[in-house]
Amino acid sequence: MALAEENGHPVMRLRHFDSTLGHAREEKDAPMLFAVASCTANSVTLDGTGDQAGEHFIYTREGNRMKFVGEFIHGGQPMRVELLFMQDSQL
Repeated sequence: MALAEENGHPVMRLRHFDSTLGHAREEKDAPMLFAVASCTANSVTLDGTGDQAGEHFIYTREGNRMKFVGEFIHGGQPMRVELLFMQDSQL
């Protein structure tokens, strides 16, 4: 995962690898690209482009926690993933 600027706008480039990091799921020159759709002091929403059109990532800061919501399309079916990340002292 890498954040970069493209055409004056922030984007996230993302590739998935197997557990050995030897084989990528996406093509060598075609990582997934998510463009920043909105950004506030406590959240950012990224929209998928190309093959990921219709997919979204939302990162939200809630105090010392970060919430991730991903809305994906797998096999033509919508899928939602929610994760909550906390600092070690809060576990």
